[in-house]
Amino acid sequence: MRSLQTLGLTRSRSGSGSFVISDRQAPELAYGNYSARELIEARPFIEIPAAGWAALRRSEEDMARLLQLCDSMERQEDALKWVRLDSDFHCLIAEAARNRLFARIVTDSRDSLMRQSELVNLMADRRVTSNHEHRRIAEAIAAGSETEARTAMRDHLHEVEQAMTWIISQRPANS
Repeated sequence: MRSLQTLGLTRSRSGSGSFVISDRQAPELAYGNYSARELIEARPFIEIPAAGWAALRRSEEDMARLLQLCDSMERQEDALKWVRLDSDFHCLIAEAARNRLFARIVTDSRDSLMRQSELVNLMADRRVTSNHEHRRIAEAIAAGSETEARTAMRDHLHEVEQAMTWIISQRPANS
């Protein structure tokens, strides 16, 4: 249902249920307070440097939690639970960077990021690929390689952007 809301097709009302409001996608995909375009444009400026800093500043506890999240995502079959783990993964990297501003921005946009993840993984079937990309990011952070961590995160975000571009291109021509 949340994916249908994101596409602008339904609206939920507390105590009343969900209602179909359109048979066409909204002109611009929105995730809570942010549009798909805004997330795609902003994430690389926050999450790529955060991954690099995390490689240099992470604690052993951060690393154990990050690898545990990768293991959990790889085993998780429930799509919504996987989305929550994905969100936890990205938030933990921002925290491990030891930059409160990075952590705050990622935490504040968490609901929007979860909605984006849900849509991308539902429509573009990226869970397995994302798991591999997340593992690569985590291993680079574990190795303490700022360059590899930044590259792995850049590659991951590029793939998410490509999936979003594909989703947007699937819209009917008259929407």
